[in-house]
Amino acid sequence: IEHPQTFSQDVKAPQFKSIEHLVEYYVKYYRSSLMNSSKKRVFLGASLGSLLAFEMASQLGVEEELIVIDGRSNQEPTPSLNLDDHRSMMIDIVGKYKVKDNQLIDHMISHSWHLNLLSRDYKPRRNELISVHVFSICGTDLHWSEIALVKSVHRLTGDHSLILNSQNSSLITDFLRSLF
Repeated sequence: IEHPQTFSQDVKAPQFKSIEHLVEYYVKYYRSSLMNSSKKRVFLGASLGSLLAFEMASQLGVEEELIVIDGRSNQEPTPSLNLDDHRSMMIDIVGKYKVKDNQLIDHMISHSWHLNLLSRDYKPRRNELISVHVFSICGTDLHWSEIALVKSVHRLTGDHSLILNSQNSSLITDFLRSLF
């Protein structure tokens, strides 16, 4: 789950006012296909996308599994981050994945900044229907146990900018396969 315009340059796309509003977009779009399937679902969110995945599972109102990839649960105050620091961090992250389109990079930075601002005001409600598997750089549950049932915690290597490198992606993929 991610901001729907992360990899888009659509200037006419809807503007979202909150995490809940953003997720309503997904729920409206996917509800019939998600709810009419008898297959097991696992929501996966990386970084701030973890909050989107949690909120989507909450809005669907059914028992779900969630894989969190180094994303905080918003139970602790978020460290203050200004736009310049965010831009530098995103350029570093995107550079590690060899994205070369400067216009796309600018859009990615803009959309991730918008999501960061929305996430500051988001207060997730406890939901024990959601089972969480946390993959984190620090090896902790990142406070997800305060709002959901944490089933497992796994340690990732590197720093936050490397959470989706090949080694960590292999670990997450192997775990995801084990759920089915």
